[in-house]
Amino acid sequence: MSGWRFCFGFVPTAMSAMHLLFVYGTLRRGFRHHGELRGARFLGSVRTQPTYALVDFGPYPGLVGGTRAIAGELYEVPGALMAALDAFEGDEYVRGNVVLEDGRIAEAYFVRPEYRHRARPLAADTWAGPD
Repeated sequence: MSGWRFCFGFVPTAMSAMHLLFVYGTLRRGFRHHGELRGARFLGSVRTQPTYALVDFGPYPGLVGGTRAIAGELYEVPGALMAALDAFEGDEYVRGNVVLEDGRIAEAYFVRPEYRHRARPLAADTWAGPD
């Protein structure tokens, strides 16, 4: 996992602050949980730097450290919505920082290490949806 840019224990800023959120799975446009982002502003399609990987839980993916540039979407999200998304993502995920291809830092939901064994690695940089 050398070169893995990840921060456990992310401390959210004030509820009124705006956050940059990188999404790579069911929160993306056209996927079943995109409605959870209601109130966020879509900023565009982006990629991470090649220090991440996707894992597959079946109906949804997870983000971990690796060697791939992961494709996803970037959103500007109000602090109150981030708190709701934290609750929505549940115990399997923790919010941390990702470095985007252009050098910007965004937040993303990473699989907590204690849940990683439940997923299988994906040999792709984009999650296409459930099997």
